[in-house]
Amino acid sequence: MQRLNQIVLRMIAMATLACAMAACSSDLSLSGVTLVPKPETLLRKPDWATFSGGKNDELRPVTAADLVSAEGQCDSGAGQAAADPTAAGGSVAGGIALRMTECDVVL
Repeated sequence: MQRLNQIVLRMIAMATLACAMAACSSDLSLSGVTLVPKPETLLRKPDWATFSGGKNDELRPVTAADLVSAEGQCDSGAGQAAADPTAAGGSVAGGIALRMTECDVVL
């Protein structure tokens, strides 16, 4: 039993020594670190902050036909509008946009 403990301790010591040597061989220089961001990155708008519509696009009024009823159904006219992306305010099929109504999202 004493011999087994010595073998385990030696293996742990060798593994520790190998990890320490590997850590010493890694590049720890700070040449790739930038503390001050570049000016063009400061003024650029992030992708998540872009608006999907045009600046002068007006929202169409939302009517009762655009909302899901108490029975969980949409009006048939709103279902056809949702199938046509241009009628639904220019929304993209497969995604949900801020300009979409309840029936646009459900259908």
